[in-house]
Amino acid sequence: MVVICLWSFYCRAQQIDLNDLTGMLQMHPGKLESHLQKKGYKRSLFSEDDFNAAAFVKTEKKGSACNTRCFQFNGSEKDYTITYQTTCQEEYKQLSDELKSSGYSVTPSVFDSTRTLYQRQNITIESSLKNSDSTIYYVIRAEKKLLPRKKDILSAEDLLQLDAQEYLIDVFGKENVRQDVFYYTETETNKCSVVFPNTNREAIFVWNDEQNLRGISFILIGGSLHAGQAADNTAAVSHNVWTSRQGIQCGMSLGELEAINKEPIRFYNWHGESAGYLAPHNKGNLDFTHIGMVFNCLNCSYINVSKDDILNSNLAIQENQKVFLASLIILPGLKENGISRK
Repeated sequence: MVVICLWSFYCRAQQIDLNDLTGMLQMHPGKLESHLQKKGYKRSLFSEDDFNAAAFVKTEKKGSACNTRCFQFNGSEKDYTITYQTTCQEEYKQLSDELKSSGYSVTPSVFDSTRTLYQRQNITIESSLKNSDSTIYYVIRAEKKLLPRKKDILSAEDLLQLDAQEYLIDVFGKENVRQDVFYYTETETNKCSVVFPNTNREAIFVWNDEQNLRGISFILIGGSLHAGQAADNTAAVSHNVWTSRQGIQCGMSLGELEAINKEPIRFYNWHGESAGYLAPHNKGNLDFTHIGMVFNCLNCSYINVSKDDILNSNLAIQENQKVFLASLIILPGLKENGISRK
């Protein structure tokens, strides 16, 4: 009994707390290595989880009891991840309790009951369990993201750096971020976040990871949360100030966009389900792999319009269609031309 009590005290004396962990995220990787070595950690030849990660291990023994702690970290000087493993259950529980009481949003995994995600500002921490050679390791993975300053976000594409709602709150302020629901159709929805709602700087972030509100599916500018709400009058041409690096802005006419592209722009005709959406196989000066477009028309309900499924912008202009860019979609990676619909 005395041995158990002494070991428990020793375990607590050596354990890492939340301040230690987040403080390490602020250190230069070289300084962090020196810091761990001073604490008695020895560099391992490799990391069993990531061969590109630096690993530092410390094993403490008291009688028959043994506790192993391990740090791994990788990434750049400004953005890197620390993974901490310990066999001390009490230490793991204390870290979990600190995270819950320190203002972090807490999201247990719906797929793995041993995993929990914690998010706060530019820090994301995930806790989990790992079984290796009949030993249970309690794992804390902490990641710090270097976020841009608000004044440095100049183009619509710059918003892609903010790929979690917590990052939006950290950069723009909680008062300028609203959690909402995006409607693909009346029945198909997706959780989203809206920055600067109901202003000329509104942008809708639709998330891949709805549970944790992170991982951008796409960013919608100049559009609506609800499907099919593009109005067909001049009042609908709202002035949204977000502009693409390619010089594209909501409200631009089809002629202006064609002039930038130096080639006709293909989009779906007004009688189909995807009316106004950018069609595949567009070519020209614009990089269509990173943008999507949704067009609207001010007069197409009462003029003669071609019956083709896909329209070319030059034909639409010849038919005197008053077409304008209603919504701009910013895509995080290479995708097929046109916005993919859920």
